[in-house]
Amino acid sequence: MEIPKAHGRSIVVATLIVAFFLRTLPLPGYAGLIAPEWVAVVVIYWVLALPYRFGVGFAFLLGLFADAHEGTPLGLNAACYALLAYLVMLFYQRIRVYPPVQQAGTVLVMMVLFLSLKFALRQLFSYPGDLFLSLLPALTSAVLWPWLYLILRGLRIRYRVK
Repeated sequence: MEIPKAHGRSIVVATLIVAFFLRTLPLPGYAGLIAPEWVAVVVIYWVLALPYRFGVGFAFLLGLFADAHEGTPLGLNAACYALLAYLVMLFYQRIRVYPPVQQAGTVLVMMVLFLSLKFALRQLFSYPGDLFLSLLPALTSAVLWPWLYLILRGLRIRYRVK
């Protein structure tokens, strides 16, 4: 199988920039605790849509950028994003068969694993936190998945991202 020529990389970069922007928005009170993991959900979409272009290495580098952006120990987010991309690549053929509403269940499971690993690594580096509160973004990420999937798919088709 021949890999198609790369097309529309600027759209992928733009979606990631928007995801990082949404990640840094200050939210009042408890809204900050339930805010979705925007970058992780965008990574799930691009690895799911184009697994031959975006994979574990892409997610790892994005995680290093997220570590520098957050100020967390280098490699914490990188390991989590790499695991997330690996899980998506492992099951992408099965996930793509389902409609977006059913995919949200898989996204929920993957986000719970992602956030659990992130919580465990943060505990290893002595960051305080509550496991239940750290898993709330998995629920909001899964709820927003169908709409985010349709938006990103529309962008991918319109700009012919390959």
